[in-house]
Amino acid sequence: MSWRLLSPQMQRAVFDAGWPALWPLQDEAIAAILHTPGNVLIAGDTASGKTEAAFLPILSLPAALTGFTVLYVSPLRALLNDQWERLKLLGAYAGVPAHLWHSDVSRSRKRGTQEEPRGVLLTTPESIEALCVHRAPHLRPFFASLRFIVVDELHAFLGTERGAQLHSLLARISRYASGAPRRIGLSATIGDRATAVAFLGEPCAVCAGPGPRKGLRLHLKYLPADDVQADVFTVTRGRKALIFCNSRARVEAMTYALGARAGDPAAYLPHHGSLHLRERAQAESALRAASAASIVCTSTLELGIDVGAVDLVVHVDCTHSVAGLRQRLGRSGREAGRDRLGQLYATDEPQLLQSLAVTELLRRGWVEPPEDVGLRYDVVWQQALSGAVERGGLPEAEAAALPPDLLEHMLAKDHLVRRGGLLVAGTEGERLALRRDFCASFTAEDAYEVGCGARILGRLPPLPCYQPGTALIFAGRLWTVAAVDHDRRRVELTPGAAGHPPVFTSQPLRVHDRVRAEMAAVLLADARYPYLDAAGHRALAGLRDYYRHLGLGPRARPAVVVPGLSEFHAFAGDRVANTLALLLQQESGMVWEATPYGGVVAPEGWPPLPATLARYGREPPPAAELRDRLMDLIPDRALALPKFGRHLPPNLRRQEHAAMALDVPGALRLLADRM
Repeated sequence: MSWRLLSPQMQRAVFDAGWPALWPLQDEAIAAILHTPGNVLIAGDTASGKTEAAFLPILSLPAALTGFTVLYVSPLRALLNDQWERLKLLGAYAGVPAHLWHSDVSRSRKRGTQEEPRGVLLTTPESIEALCVHRAPHLRPFFASLRFIVVDELHAFLGTERGAQLHSLLARISRYASGAPRRIGLSATIGDRATAVAFLGEPCAVCAGPGPRKGLRLHLKYLPADDVQADVFTVTRGRKALIFCNSRARVEAMTYALGARAGDPAAYLPHHGSLHLRERAQAESALRAASAASIVCTSTLELGIDVGAVDLVVHVDCTHSVAGLRQRLGRSGREAGRDRLGQLYATDEPQLLQSLAVTELLRRGWVEPPEDVGLRYDVVWQQALSGAVERGGLPEAEAAALPPDLLEHMLAKDHLVRRGGLLVAGTEGERLALRRDFCASFTAEDAYEVGCGARILGRLPPLPCYQPGTALIFAGRLWTVAAVDHDRRRVELTPGAAGHPPVFTSQPLRVHDRVRAEMAAVLLADARYPYLDAAGHRALAGLRDYYRHLGLGPRARPAVVVPGLSEFHAFAGDRVANTLALLLQQESGMVWEATPYGGVVAPEGWPPLPATLARYGREPPPAAELRDRLMDLIPDRALALPKFGRHLPPNLRRQEHAAMALDVPGALRLLADRM
C-alpha cells in the first residue's frame, strides 16, 4: 500500500484528515513520484484528491534548506489563494513553508519571501515572467534547489498562448536548478493525454486511477429566455447553487432578478471577471459560510476555487465546450456519498441542439483535445525579448533557433541588437519589455474603474453609453452613473432605482467540429433523451422534421437557395465555418456569416451555391494555395491577432490569423465528404 511509502509526517497528515484509505489515483501517484525518476500526469476527476496525490509524496522527501524545492503554477490567483491555505497546513507537518507570489500579494510579503526563499512557491505564469524581467538576480537563489514543478489545471494551458508562454518559462527557470526539475501535471479534463504528456516531457507516468464514485443526475429544460429566471429561482431557493451564465451581462441581470424575487439582494451574489477582487472574494466567502443561497457566475468559478459544498449546478444555455460543462458540473456533489446534480436550460433552438450534443458527448466521456495551431510566433517574440532582458543578451546559437523572418524583423525594429556576440534588447525592446502589460500573454480589457465613493466595485469598458444619468445593474445592484472622469479613468456610481446590465466587450469562444457533428447526429437520430423535458422534445421534433425535409444525412450537408437567402448547413466547427464563409465570399462577391449551427448564410439568393460546393468537393485546390487566396480577402486591420501579434512582420501576422481563425484542410475534407 502506497501509504507506507510516505514519510511519518505525511502519514500523520493522512491520519489527522480522517481518511479511511487513499484513493487508487493517489496510490498510483505516490508510487510514481517516489519510485520513478520521470514526470507525472495525474488525471483524475474533480474532487479526487489530485493535490494531495502530488504533495503527499513530494513533502515526504527532504526539502532544501534554502531556495524553493517546489514551484506550483496555477492559471488563477484565486485558486492559488485557496491552495496556499491547504498547502500551508499540509506543509506544516513536514516543516515546509508555502509562499504566495502574484500581483495581489503585497510588496512586504514578497520582500519577506525574497529574503528567505524556501519550501513551496505558488504563482502564475505572468508572475514568473515578471520575475525573469524585473528580478533576474533572484532567479538563481530562488530556483537553484528546485526539484518539482507542479502545474495545476493543466488542461487550461494546453493549446493556448498562455500555455506556450508557460512551457518556455519552465525551460528558462530550469536552467537555474542544479538538476532537471520533475514536472507534475494535475487535471480533471484532459482531452488528449498525448498532448499533456508532451507538455510535461518524456518519460512521463500517467496516473488515472478512480477517485470517489460519483453519479451524475442531469435535467435539461427548454424555456424561453423570459421564463428562465423564475424557474432558476424555484430550483435554487433554499439550496447552495452555482448558476453559470455565458456572459457577464446575463450574470448581472440574473443576479438582480433572483435577489428581487428572494427579497434579499445578498441571497444571490454575482461573480465575473469585471468585478473587483473583493466583490468576488465576498461572494466566495458567503457561499462557504452558507450566508448566500447561490452565486451567479461566468467561467470565473469553472476551475477549482473553494466555495464549499455545492448542492446544485445550474447552467443557463450551453457551454461552448464539453470540457467546460464537465468542469462546471464537477463543482457539485463533492461531499462523500452525494451525486453531482445539474439543471441545464436552453432558451432557443440552437442552444437546445448544442446542449444535447455537448451532454451526449459528456456522457460518452469525450472531451475536446487542445487546438494545434502550430508555432505561436507572438509568444516566440515575447520570450526572445524577455530572455534577452533576463540574461543580458541571448547567445547567437539560441538566436539562430528563432524564425529568420522574425529575427530580421526584431533587429530592424530595434527590439534586439547585436552586441559583443550576443543579441541584447534594443532601446525599443527594453521599452516594450518594461511595460506593465508585457508579462501577460493575454490581452487585458481596456476599462475604467467603477466605484461608489471609497468602494471599488470593478471595471467597465469605456463605452459612450456610460454617461451621467445612465441606469445600470452592476455587482447585482441598481445604480445611476453620477459622473465619468476620463482623466482618472473612473465611473462614479450612486444607488439607483432602475437599471440595465452593462455592455461588455468579449470574443466569442470557438465550438469544436465534433460538437457540431454531434448536433447533426442528434437531428438524424430518433432517440428520446431521458434528461430532456417535454417542451424540449417537442422543439427537437420540429427541428428534426425541418432538417430531414432539407435533406440532412450522415454525410449530406444541404445547401438552400431561395429569394433573399442562401444558406449552407455545414454543421462544422467555427474555424471550418469561417473558412467556408471566406471561400463563398471569394466565389460570390457577397459577405457570408457563420450560423449557430456551424453553417454559413448570406442575405441574398445565390443560385451557383450547390454547384460551387460540389466543385470544391470534387476538385479541391491545394490547401496552402487556397489559404493564401482567402487571406488576400482580409485587410491587415481586420486580422484577429493575439496580444503581441502587432509586433510581428506582416507575413507572420497573416500566418497567425490563418492558424487561429481558419481550417482550410478541414473545410476541404467536409466538402469532399459531402460528395
